[in-house]
Amino acid sequence: MWHVLLETRFDGEAPGFVEDKWAPANHPVFYIKSHGRGAVLYLTLGHCRGHYDLQPLMDYWPSVDRCAWDLPVFHQLLRRGIAWAKENPEIQHKS
Repeated sequence: MWHVLLETRFDGEAPGFVEDKWAPANHPVFYIKSHGRGAVLYLTLGHCRGHYDLQPLMDYWPSVDRCAWDLPVFHQLLRRGIAWAKENPEIQHKS
């Protein structure tokens, strides 16, 4: 079971990605997925770039880009998602 907490709508070009042309569609960016007796809270905005993340395009990227992790709104989204999961036990499977 998936429960989408936040989604975005995007279409157009995304140069540099394997899939670089996107048709109009809603894309979940924050969701909870049931897993066993628990659940996983996933926020796609947490991706960052480290020194070795661009291999094989280049051996070494000179900086570590924390991207969303440096923004207070990112931490607020995490807090809200965790609070939502704690307040909604129905997302967990009962055994």
